[in-house]
Amino acid sequence: MHYPLPPHQQKAFSGFSHLSFPITEKIHREVVSIPMSPMMEKEEVDRVISVLNAY
Repeated sequence: MHYPLPPHQQKAFSGFSHLSFPITEKIHREVVSIPMSPMMEKEEVDRVISVLNAY
């Protein structure tokens, strides 16, 4: 995941941290973001593929 905490639990949104957003929290636990960019070197792409295959 890009962020260690769901958005509403991050410091920047502290006014919302006491609230519960079940769908956001579920998505945060289940979705994986992978690095991708046309600027990535072949070695970087290979590393991402390797990590995903090991998962």
